[in-house]
Amino acid sequence: MPHPDDDTRALRRRAEAQHIPLLRAEEERAFTAAVKAARPRRILEIGTGIGYSARLMAQCAPEATIVTMESLAARYADARRNLAPLGARVRLLFGEAEDILPCLTDTFDLLYLDGPKGHYLAHLQMIEPRLTADATVIADNVLFRGYVEGRVPVPRRMRTIAVRMREYLAYVGDARRYATTIDRTGDGLAVSKRKGTR
Repeated sequence: MPHPDDDTRALRRRAEAQHIPLLRAEEERAFTAAVKAARPRRILEIGTGIGYSARLMAQCAPEATIVTMESLAARYADARRNLAPLGARVRLLFGEAEDILPCLTDTFDLLYLDGPKGHYLAHLQMIEPRLTADATVIADNVLFRGYVEGRVPVPRRMRTIAVRMREYLAYVGDARRYATTIDRTGDGLAVSKRKGTR
């Protein structure tokens, strides 16, 4: 299993020092294992952040190209710098996923969902026609602080997100569509293998 290179490790340390959210260290093993097992050639990421997970995916899938999108201007600017060493392998887009997804014309065999938590299912369904028949979908934070499974009381302001995340898990939990496993380390990482017929 590839380990993060020095620049990627430095990026994690800087993000943690500045309290910038990114893939949790305890989830990284499951994440990199899922990317490597998928052997993707074309990756789509919703929620670039500062580019940490895109760098990891580029290491795990050295032949893959990556399309990634970010809606926050400051994070997008940071990601541009952090992803510049990957050159043409990464296409970084700025804007809301709802606006960008309908314009994509490529097909993808790996989708990583790490954007707005309440929109996972909507984003998946928007891009599903462009996923290959056996695509892998990885989604972070699916247990959402324990709210999704009711292990802790859900604050009123978080109820919509918790409900929508349950809907997402029910969708990818349907064995007619996907084979899904959830790594419960950290905040929950769902890995779903599509059962397509195309």
